[in-house]
Amino acid sequence: MRLTGFSEVLPGEPVTNRDMAERFGLHEKWLDMMTGNRTRYFCATDSPPSVPKSTGDLAVAAATAALADADVDVASLDFLVLTTASPDHLMPATVNLVADRIGLNDVPTFQLMSGCAGALTGLYTARALLASGLRRGLVIGADTCLNFFPSSGQIEAMSPAELINFALFGDGAGAAVVDADPDGPGLLVEHLFLRTTGMGRKPAQTARWFGIEGAPLETGTTGFNQWRFEILSGAPNLKELAPAVTACLLDDTAVFEKVADPLDAAEVEARCAALPAELDAWLTAFEGAPGGVAVLNTLPLSALRRDRYVDYATKARVEAAWHRMNAGILDLAGRPNVVVLATDGLAARAGSAAATDRMRHIAGHAWSQEFLDAYAREVARVVLARLGRARKCLVLDLDHTLWGGVVGDDGIPALKIGGSFPGSAHAELQALAKDLSRQGVLLTVCSKNDDSVAREAVATHPDMVLGPDDFSAFRANWDPKPGNAASIAAELNIGIDSMVFVDDNPAERGLMEAQRPEVAVVALPDDPAGYASALARAGLFNQFALTDEDRVRGSLYRARAQRDELLQTAVSVEDYLRELASEITVEEYGTLNAARITQLFGKTNQFNLTGVRYGADEVARRVETGQAAFFGVRATDAFGDNGLVGALALVRETDGDWTIENFVLSAGSSPAPSSRPSSAWSCAPRATPGPPASEAGTCPRPRTAASRTSTPPSDSPGRTATSATTSLNSPNCPTGWRSAPAKGSSMPEATPNEPTEHDRDAAVAFVVEAVAQLLDVDEDTLALDAPLEAIEGWDSVNQLRILVYLERELGASLDYDRFTAAETLGELASLVADTEAAGART
Repeated sequence: MRLTGFSEVLPGEPVTNRDMAERFGLHEKWLDMMTGNRTRYFCATDSPPSVPKSTGDLAVAAATAALADADVDVASLDFLVLTTASPDHLMPATVNLVADRIGLNDVPTFQLMSGCAGALTGLYTARALLASGLRRGLVIGADTCLNFFPSSGQIEAMSPAELINFALFGDGAGAAVVDADPDGPGLLVEHLFLRTTGMGRKPAQTARWFGIEGAPLETGTTGFNQWRFEILSGAPNLKELAPAVTACLLDDTAVFEKVADPLDAAEVEARCAALPAELDAWLTAFEGAPGGVAVLNTLPLSALRRDRYVDYATKARVEAAWHRMNAGILDLAGRPNVVVLATDGLAARAGSAAATDRMRHIAGHAWSQEFLDAYAREVARVVLARLGRARKCLVLDLDHTLWGGVVGDDGIPALKIGGSFPGSAHAELQALAKDLSRQGVLLTVCSKNDDSVAREAVATHPDMVLGPDDFSAFRANWDPKPGNAASIAAELNIGIDSMVFVDDNPAERGLMEAQRPEVAVVALPDDPAGYASALARAGLFNQFALTDEDRVRGSLYRARAQRDELLQTAVSVEDYLRELASEITVEEYGTLNAARITQLFGKTNQFNLTGVRYGADEVARRVETGQAAFFGVRATDAFGDNGLVGALALVRETDGDWTIENFVLSAGSSPAPSSRPSSAWSCAPRATPGPPASEAGTCPRPRTAASRTSTPPSDSPGRTATSATTSLNSPNCPTGWRSAPAKGSSMPEATPNEPTEHDRDAAVAFVVEAVAQLLDVDEDTLALDAPLEAIEGWDSVNQLRILVYLERELGASLDYDRFTAAETLGELASLVADTEAAGART
């Protein structure tokens, strides 16, 4: 086999280790050593048209270049092989799309799923094809990381070990023209060696195809019509799966299978009256196993059941009983972690709920395929809400969307808003957007217009339903809308994957889908009469329950804009923080804040300490039994009350210690000009049973693994740490948590440049714990004055791993030269204590 032409394709500009360190929060020097790479390349959806944006684009570019290098025509190829671990789609095969784009037809094509050994697997296949009698072929290897990259909310929760592959690999492609003729120019391949090794070893890492909008999906089912037995017997099929969401789709068989005479209206009435209570008991059993969110539905009365009654009085009697039953089922949605879907609404979208008579007889189907599709999509929205992935920002176009006409051409008076059609349709869309904003959805404008003209129209047109104060961000310019959407997300400090884009122009929608696939794009119909219905039907903002913070979210973001203005005019960060006068209060879990605390754990992705999420019933049950304690964190400043912005979960261990099981902080809550939230907290568990309160005690800073805290001797002062962005010293703090020592504490005063002895002790414990955890050694074997080289597993690579870990946990950079010069654990602990003290001063 002879290789006669070669190519290499790399997309865009090189991405350095410094860029990667900033992107993933890793250490640049660690990347240098661990990966051996200094740069890599990535496809980007917003790259110029000439730059490849996908695996297919890379493969086409590589194929074209290799053919040119070999000086052969594509028509001379007898086969095409593409090896990739990241095809653009599961179907159709990327290799066939590549063949089409380079003009290759009527030849065998092969797409091989392969990772690091892709080049060899491709060449092995090519050699076999040439040996079969084919004369010339093209082998391409192409990969992109885009399909496997975690969403922004997942990145922060990943460990360095999990992130290493995203930092190690990049995007690119190569191709080679292979020829069976051994004579001629090129490289003659005499031997190929390919073997699989490592049998029985665990893979270094598993890259998954992400499921619904980035949510990894694992499913399970029970036997047909086993919904009662499965749950009432302890969920034998579902318990091990421990599903986050369980859907139980019932039809009218659930009623009539226990009715002896369907013509006996009294018996049907009694059965209808009993079913809601039966489902209520079923839900109680469900909470025990498998737990999670239960999705039920109202039951439609099929036409065949309803129309078998010939007298209208019985028809009405059965219908009335049926409606009362469904009303009782809908009332079950008041239980924690229960969602009830109304089948009549889903049927209206699908056209019909019932399967055709033929499918009912041949396949035993109760539901139409269209209804099942609508139902599955609604359940998917429930899953997204459960995972905290519900959308939160609506990005609206202006011309021909919020109003009829083009304001720059027609003028403000000529805009069509309200009144008769089509103005009524645009006003209807505005009214829907207004209602969404009252339920916590952020409204923004993204329009190709002159800024002053667009703002004047919004502010002065008498028929506008929406006004300037309704919008949290406003982009009216002539820049591409995908870039504007990204800048809006950055301004609001939200993920771009939390945005929904509404625009009448199909070209703008297509551009957004291509360049910002994370943004949900609503497919508006051609007729503006259907704009509002299309947005409402999409259900992209659905969530379990609204909180007080949701209802005032717009005003919270406007207050945030005022903070940003203050920051721009402040002489220094210190002056800004002083004028801002931030204060936080820690509240115990109760009926008034229960929904918001549960929501924070469910929706917070970026600043989520351990990733543990809780359902409302789980929180209530654990608090009631004393197994755990939950708290909400309220923030106020000079511009008002930000509401509950954080939540803390503590679990009580069997030995009486309390473990920080999770701490979350809303990404939009930090008033400081930094993307890192403060984690320097002080708390104190009571000496008596119960959740932590003030007086004496210590609570180490939260770690990536849950941290434990136990009651120290009575004369031990509480560890303190202050934050530039928060104040824990409010005497009204309900739990008594403070960032200063408890009253009467003997905490010694520290000089501005000197950590206290207590802080040094805490730093020692922190460093010892970190080294033991990362090197998998017993803490008891670690001596503070022993040489670091004597520690089992200590080497330069693990030294840098420990540096990265400490810096991530501290939220600060350590002196690299001092760190690498340290010879003992004691010296490392001193460096940590000094860094902590310096951080407290700022």
